[in-house]
Amino acid sequence: MEKKIMRNGSAYLSTIIYTTKKLAKLAKSLRHSLRVEIDGESSISYKREKENLNKILFNGKSEDFLQNLNEMTQETYLDYIDTVIKTNQNKEIGKLKPVKLSKSDSNKRYKSLKYLREKIEDKEFHELLEKFANEPHRVNRNNLIVYFETLNTKKTIRNNLDKYIEVIEKVGKAQERREAKLSVDKVEFVEFVVKIPFENNIDDISSEDMLLYSQDFFRRHFKNYDIVVGVSHNDELHMSKKPENIEKWEKEHNQKYEQKESGYHSHLFINTKNKETGEFDYYIQQHLLVVEYLKSKGFSDEIIKKDVGYIDEKGVRKQTLTQIKNQGKNLQEFIYEDINKHLFHKKNYNAVLGFNDFTITQKQEIEKNKRLSINNRQFNGRSLDIELEKQRKQELIEEIEQLEEQEIDK
Repeated sequence: MEKKIMRNGSAYLSTIIYTTKKLAKLAKSLRHSLRVEIDGESSISYKREKENLNKILFNGKSEDFLQNLNEMTQETYLDYIDTVIKTNQNKEIGKLKPVKLSKSDSNKRYKSLKYLREKIEDKEFHELLEKFANEPHRVNRNNLIVYFETLNTKKTIRNNLDKYIEVIEKVGKAQERREAKLSVDKVEFVEFVVKIPFENNIDDISSEDMLLYSQDFFRRHFKNYDIVVGVSHNDELHMSKKPENIEKWEKEHNQKYEQKESGYHSHLFINTKNKETGEFDYYIQQHLLVVEYLKSKGFSDEIIKKDVGYIDEKGVRKQTLTQIKNQGKNLQEFIYEDINKHLFHKKNYNAVLGFNDFTITQKQEIEKNKRLSINNRQFNGRSLDIELEKQRKQELIEEIEQLEEQEIDK
């Protein structure tokens, strides 16, 4: 049986790296994946009635351990995120002495906190205030202010809250700078995303299939690295982040903008600390995988070295920016071949590198459009829908003409 081709974006495969200095972004991505919502942070929309279809798999366990994402509380997930972030933390950071405040800031913090305690009796507010000072990954400025405004207090109390927030944020930034000086910036975690965009109109490859494939991929090719957690999503909606963009689109197209399902997808998070060596050498293993892939295609060592550079005996990357980009492109091609073999072909589909489906002129236009919002791009889901509709109309016309010809022949 001939396999169905997935085009126009095909399977979207992305590897996102998180260095020591980007662990805050990792925490944010984990919160997104685990559906932990913090006020003022997420602009992603969800189809709430499908939220219970999302699945989670901890620590690379087998399919039998898949469970519903909403079975555990947000507090449980916040604890887990905190544990993940601190997994590889430099031990010397724990020896850091507290940040010393100036006399002015110290007085400001003391007086504002004292005032807030005297003027506000609400127990939950003071719990949020304490978490904001000691656990900022759980409570941010927006959480605190939104709750505070429900108390309908006087302006002078709000002024003291603003003073307290100012000092606490100053302490947090100073602490981060000191920790950054102690830590060598290295890739600590990798996120692997597999997605079939809604444009392909495919629902017989589930997000759970993608999650289990991702896990299997890393077990086969990166077995010395721990899988932290994997999540499959079925509930995301594809829409512009800002209401004004939607209004603009509706005026330009003279029709109402409707949210669409983004497409089934999965997230897999991997700790890049090698279990055997204790080194953060994921980039070396990735490079070796690409080298082996190119050798299997018949390329010589000389050509491979010229194309993707090399890693010396000390583990130092000897690559230009172009060679690093080439390595990424070759890795992407390898992953497409792998996911076709181990997932898509079994379902009678064949994924192709979507970007290569376009002409040179179209590719140049796509590059220009990258700076525009999704709905303003020429090559997006809406334009594809229009093209598909035209194609279906043309096919229908041809079918009718064929039927008319058959009637005439009779």
